[in-house]
Amino acid sequence: MASTYSLDQFRDHYLLKNEEAERIYRISGPARGDLDALMLARSRRANAEGWALDPYSMPLAETRQSRKG
Repeated sequence: MASTYSLDQFRDHYLLKNEEAERIYRISGPARGDLDALMLARSRRANAEGWALDPYSMPLAETRQSRKG
């Protein structure tokens, strides 16, 4: 049997407001794997949007040139 969240557990785990937790839970709940996957995708989207608005807010990846000194 798959692990599940109760609405309260889900809301508390992701520190969501009641309305937001209920909306997401109705769409994808109660399976823990489904809700966790949705929240992971949601956080990655937020990170990508933040980077697109301010690309200098995140450190650049190390390049060969920077390793040579």
